[in-house]
Amino acid sequence: MEKEKIAVSVARFVRSGQLAKAVPELERLVNLEPADARFRLELAVLYSKVGQTPKAVDQLVQLARRYEKDGFGLKALGCWLQVGRLAPDN
Repeated sequence: MEKEKIAVSVARFVRSGQLAKAVPELERLVNLEPADARFRLELAVLYSKVGQTPKAVDQLVQLARRYEKDGFGLKALGCWLQVGRLAPDN
């Protein structure tokens, strides 16, 4: 139930363009559901949009490693490509 409320709050903030307010809410959601890759990916996107590139890269690296471990090579490759775009020196 709490997850649904947080998800609605995040969606409301994103729709209204208040991305900085959506980030802490989505962080709470990721902490409640650390195994949900969709939340982690959305968090990485929000981090990159609000200028927190190192945090976005960290989320994407964690997600890519998880995809690799679970046997989803193409998804992992997509995450690594995004890491390369956000941090080309990394």
